[in-house]
Amino acid sequence: MPRRTATQEFLESATQLAAISGMEMELCSAAAPQVHKTHTRVEVTCNFTASYASTCQFLAAIDQLSQISKVSSLEVDTQRNSQAYPVHVTFQLYYRGQLHDTELKRGAL
Repeated sequence: MPRRTATQEFLESATQLAAISGMEMELCSAAAPQVHKTHTRVEVTCNFTASYASTCQFLAAIDQLSQISKVSSLEVDTQRNSQAYPVHVTFQLYYRGQLHDTELKRGAL
């Protein structure tokens, strides 16, 4: 797990991957980090308009990033008869928790 929070890098990568996939990104933003005893979790929400194929391509590309993430929610509005659909996806990003003083002294870096 990464030791530092690189949420901004994830947002930038997601936006670039969306453009490469031919998607229209409307929003990609992060919530406040949630700090737990062993890790930190950040929820990232992205809203975009895309075809089924470009959505799959985007998710596959996100999976190749070095950042540890999982899709916690995926909603596709298929009510419209169209080649592109509104998509709402929520990612959970995970980071390693803060090292304790004893871990630093042992050289756990």
